[in-house]
This record gives sequence, structure tokens and C-alpha cells, in this order.
Amino acid sequence: MNREFQMYGYELTAHEITGARLIKLHDEQGEILLIVPMEMFAVSTFFRCLIKQEKMSIPAHKMFLDVMKALGGKMQKVVIDDLQNGRFFASIHFTGREGETNTVKAEASDALAMAFRAPCYVYIKESVIDAAKNDRSNRVYWYNPKDEESLRTVRSYSHDKLVSLPFDDVEQLIEIAAEIEDFEFAARLKKARDAQLARMEEIREILNTHPIDPVKFAEKIEEEINKKLRNFSDNETNTQ
Repeated sequence: MNREFQMYGYELTAHEITGARLIKLHDEQGEILLIVPMEMFAVSTFFRCLIKQEKMSIPAHKMFLDVMKALGGKMQKVVIDDLQNGRFFASIHFTGREGETNTVKAEASDALAMAFRAPCYVYIKESVIDAAKNDRSNRVYWYNPKDEESLRTVRSYSHDKLVSLPFDDVEQLIEIAAEIEDFEFAARLKKARDAQLARMEEIREILNTHPIDPVKFAEKIEEEINKKLRNFSDNETNTQ
């Protein structure tokens, strides 16, 4: 039986070595259920979805929620239910005007941004929790020069797919490509890294528009959304 575990809180943090942004999802006792990585570009849209920024364009997350509301729909829950090549995916469940149930797929970080804003319950499939802990084939970190099968897999990636990998993974793969003297692959990886760096520069420009320190800004967002989630959970319990 593939059980669903409910998330009761979250923590936006950073990887100790790479500095990559991560979302730690907690259970009712505060234990970590799952750690979901966020790409640099996703971090800015995540923040923009959770707060009102009149001078910025409307994030796709908020637009989706606004369209759903205008059509009489309501978000019911988000279920993180899949893990592929180190990327988490989720199902967004919502009702329509007539009460019918609909489901759309999204990357987990996008789905979480909408769930926190709505807000609605978040669940994680047991199979995803187990895969994240035990299945090395779902992580880019397992690539190494002696693993021909894994290298064949990553060599087949398109430019867009390489760009979508976590930045630190691309850096690691560049070192591996140099070690095995696959210079064509190394050139493709460096091109992907340059595209990622360009995105990061865009994010820095966005973050520089905020009058407060980005770390304190993230902490404030986290505090406010966790409070919103607790109030939502309490209200749902009282109405049952």
C-alpha cells in the first residue's frame, strides 16, 4: 500500500556546500519527510507567488490560482508522487464549479508554491520518500567515470535537460567529463552551466530590488506561510 504522509510545516534552507536552495517538508512531530531541491530561477517565482509585488510580473503559479478561482474552482490538495532523475513531481488536485475533481501534474517546487499560497494540504507518497532515501538511480550524484550506463544516460540529455539539472550536479559532471577526456560532452556541459549562470544573474537583479536582506526576506516568508498553514489546518479541523 502506497501511503500518503501529510506535511505540517516546511523550512526553506540552503545546501551546506553548494548553497542550493532546498525545501524541507516536516511531519507533525517536526521530523523531515522529504527534501525538495529548488532551481535558482524557481526561487524568485516561489517568493513572487507568495507575496504581493505590484512592480513585478505575475508569476504563473498565481495566475493559475486566479484562473481557477475565477472559474469557481478550489485547490484541494497537492500530492508529491513521483521522482525522476533527481526531480520531484506532484499532482495538484482541485475541484471545478460543479464540484468535479480534476488533477494536473507539476514540478514539486511549483506545486508547493501554489499549495502554500492557496493554502491547501500537502501529502507525500511513501514510495517517493523511500526512493529519495534509497534509489541511487534517481540522483545525478551517482554518475562516475566507471559507470558506463549512467554516463550513456546523461550524455543523451538535450541542452534544455542539462540546464534543468541542479547547478552543482553540472559542475560535478564537467569534472567527470574532463577526467574521461570526453571534451565534446564537457563543452555541452559548460554551455549549460553558462545558461544557468545567466539565469542566476537575473535572479540576483530581482533580489537586489528588495530593500531587505534576501535571507531575512526568505525567513519572513517562511514564518508567515507556516502560520497560514497552521491556521488553515486548525480551521479545517474545526469545521469537520
